[in-house]
Amino acid sequence: MPFLNQRLITVAKIVVTLTLFCVIYWQLKDFKGGFNPIFPLSAKTWIGIMLILVLAPVNWILESIKWKTILSSNNKITTFEAWQAVLTGYTLGLITPAKVGDYIGRATQFKGRSVTALTATFHSSLWQNLANLIGGVLGVSFLLFRYHNNYLKLVLVPSVILLLLLTIFLTYADGRKKLTIWGFRFVKNHLKFIPLQEDLLNQFPAYNPFKALFYSILRYTVYVVQYYICAISLGINSDFVTLFSIICSALMIQSMVPLPFVAGLLSRAQINILIWGLIGVSIQSAVIISLFIWMINIVLPALLGMNFVYRKKSFVNPLIN
Repeated sequence: MPFLNQRLITVAKIVVTLTLFCVIYWQLKDFKGGFNPIFPLSAKTWIGIMLILVLAPVNWILESIKWKTILSSNNKITTFEAWQAVLTGYTLGLITPAKVGDYIGRATQFKGRSVTALTATFHSSLWQNLANLIGGVLGVSFLLFRYHNNYLKLVLVPSVILLLLLTIFLTYADGRKKLTIWGFRFVKNHLKFIPLQEDLLNQFPAYNPFKALFYSILRYTVYVVQYYICAISLGINSDFVTLFSIICSALMIQSMVPLPFVAGLLSRAQINILIWGLIGVSIQSAVIISLFIWMINIVLPALLGMNFVYRKKSFVNPLIN
């Protein structure tokens, strides 16, 4: 049943909209005066921008298919329904700490199935992190071999350990079940303002883990290609393996470092400055890469997701199945 009356739903939609634009403004204001954020608009740059834009919906569709694969073993949904839920998750995820809104946004789309949707979102995130770790460990290993950077040594060891543990747990159904229980119990014990019910711990989607990993790797590949196109469009000259390693390392470190709410873009830019600096890329170019990819992969789907937020006439409580 709807848990908000129509008037409160209207107010909630307005609040979400205002908060979304405030977050976007807050993220961007730190860059004012720091550099001129306009690409050198050569033909090569325009082609690069268009290719990145074309790849953006591929990214969202792959996430939708992956999430549907995890969710729909017991709950038949269409790819469009999954896509709608994913974009709604982008919208609410951008305006909430630790992307809690991503879980809420996806779960509120499915009356009677919201509990499984929460679990499927958690599993989808774990698989994406596994793909991120695989590429990141390869990238950091190559950079460490070439540059002998002490910071990279500190990153590599825990990354390898985390990669091995996550692989072991996600490969087996019992391991996935344990991860889900730990995740929900952490929320229940540390985020007491979220009233999780005990029966949430007993609901696990059954799915093919190799399909989930396959779609995660495909989506990760799209991310890397977007970064690569952005880099060469800015005139960054380096061999493919080095650029691949830089991009994979930056993506992994960004996902591992706890980024504070609202300061996420600035933190990502600082990580990019550090990693790209290994091959002599200017601060301005490193920041532009962060800003542009963030706008395309985070802000754009969040704005599109507002359409689905406004079209909803009622929302289901994501904590009640």
